[in-house]
Amino acid sequence: MEKLLSSIEDSKVRNSLLNSVRDGVLWAIMFGFAENYIVPFLFYFQASVFLSSLVQGVSQFSLGLGQLTGAKILLFLKQRKNLVRSMVFLHGFSWVLVFLITWKTGNSWVGMVLFSLGIFASNLGSPAWASWMNDLVPPRQRGTFWGKRNRIIGWAQFFAILKGGVVLFLGKKAGHELASFGVLFLLAAMARILCLFPLSRQYEPEFHKPDRDSEFHFYLFLGKLVSTNFGRFTLFVMGINFSVYVSASLIPAYLLKELKVGYLEYSLITMTSAILTLVFMPYWGPLADRYGNRRVLVATGLVIPFLALGWALFSSLWALLAIQIFSGFVWAGFNLCMSNYIYDAVRPVNIPKIYAYFNTLNTFSVFAGTLVGGGVADLLILGDVRIAGLGPLRIVFFLSFLIRLALFLILNGKFKEVRPAETSPPIRYFYIDKPRTYLMARFRKRTMQIKKLSKLFKRE
Repeated sequence: MEKLLSSIEDSKVRNSLLNSVRDGVLWAIMFGFAENYIVPFLFYFQASVFLSSLVQGVSQFSLGLGQLTGAKILLFLKQRKNLVRSMVFLHGFSWVLVFLITWKTGNSWVGMVLFSLGIFASNLGSPAWASWMNDLVPPRQRGTFWGKRNRIIGWAQFFAILKGGVVLFLGKKAGHELASFGVLFLLAAMARILCLFPLSRQYEPEFHKPDRDSEFHFYLFLGKLVSTNFGRFTLFVMGINFSVYVSASLIPAYLLKELKVGYLEYSLITMTSAILTLVFMPYWGPLADRYGNRRVLVATGLVIPFLALGWALFSSLWALLAIQIFSGFVWAGFNLCMSNYIYDAVRPVNIPKIYAYFNTLNTFSVFAGTLVGGGVADLLILGDVRIAGLGPLRIVFFLSFLIRLALFLILNGKFKEVRPAETSPPIRYFYIDKPRTYLMARFRKRTMQIKKLSKLFKRE
């Protein structure tokens, strides 16, 4: 990261991007201590499988609604920084309310509502933050910067989730499970509020707001979903998100209720994909810069259906861990190029509005997916339905595989690359050829470093 930032001449921009990394690390601590454990927390208060699925859908719905509202608010502001900082504070404080009020009422539905309100508050500032960062990051370094920033965040998440799992494991063993949640949520609130310090040190370039008379309204965006390239790209991502969350929202229930894993195992399985998604982004960044974001989206989107198939076929924790490792690798490319495609396809002045519209539609897709997955799972559980040896939740995983594959095949050819890119090699290059050369290069680099160190010791 230091080498990348040193190539940026403007010291204000360079320092701002460094503070953005610090902000991301603190957010990762918040996520690892609290957001990753919201479903186990609600299970403590007797949440159903349907509610555990719904909480992820409702939180995504709140995310989309917050971004849509935040984009509207942004039109009336002269600065973005104050809005972002205010919403970060509210998000941090919300974790205190989630714990205290859920504890006092003993109602898991109350916990879900408060959690979703915190997500809504945080994302009121999301369009402003996206616009702000878009002005700061040099266009030619977007893939590399976001890849490296997200890798650092990934490691921070890794240690936070791991420590959170240890705290819950020890707390449950000592008979203080609820108190353990309280400690983690308090630490999460503190970490999120501490984000205010690096955000305050970030330089904010002059904000060029779009003319309200020429504002691109939501209904216009909806009307262009089929007729424009960006609209068809939006439909592609919506289809992927809907089909993924038919099953993804049920994974916590599957691990805790059906496989009955402990908190340490739960932490390991759930954090692996999320962390490696961020860790592997630097691998995909240069490939996207070279061959285009669309090529990476197609290469990763083709594999995503088979991740759900793995969850349907295997129940061994080691097999699920292997699936999560590969899942992190695949989602790293998809998520990175999805974001970069937006920045490439949309004029900077329209980024806050389009970013909000895009995320709103996708969060609605996620919400719909969780409703379908949770509803079908509840019906199958009530009827104790089993097909070919698969239990209710594993049947939903297989259903998700079929929906993912069908929607990918229908939608992947509907949108095009929006910037010049080299002719791409076949898909096997991304999964076999390039990883092999990438690992060999890393191995040679480490070997040379060890040889240099050994020569220094010999001289001494």
